[in-house]
Amino acid sequence: MNIRLSGRTLPIIAGAEKEVFYVHEKLLRTESSEYFRKLFQYREESSNCNAVDLSHENDSSFRLFNGWLYGGPLLSEDETAPLSNCDL
Repeated sequence: MNIRLSGRTLPIIAGAEKEVFYVHEKLLRTESSEYFRKLFQYREESSNCNAVDLSHENDSSFRLFNGWLYGGPLLSEDETAPLSNCDL
């Protein structure tokens, strides 16, 4: 990944405990998922710049995604073995 980590961060609220992750908007726009690309397209049309509420998603799943987004490996639940070494 060759993206400079500058610019604004967005609060992402994940899980039932409403854990807050601050993620660089530029990463979400360019390196992540179709979900975030569509979300930003909608936000540009509606001028909605609030936090992204993913409280319906598991916070450990978002933590895994966030780690991957910043260049880390995908790790299993115990965070010791790469997913490629696990039975899926």
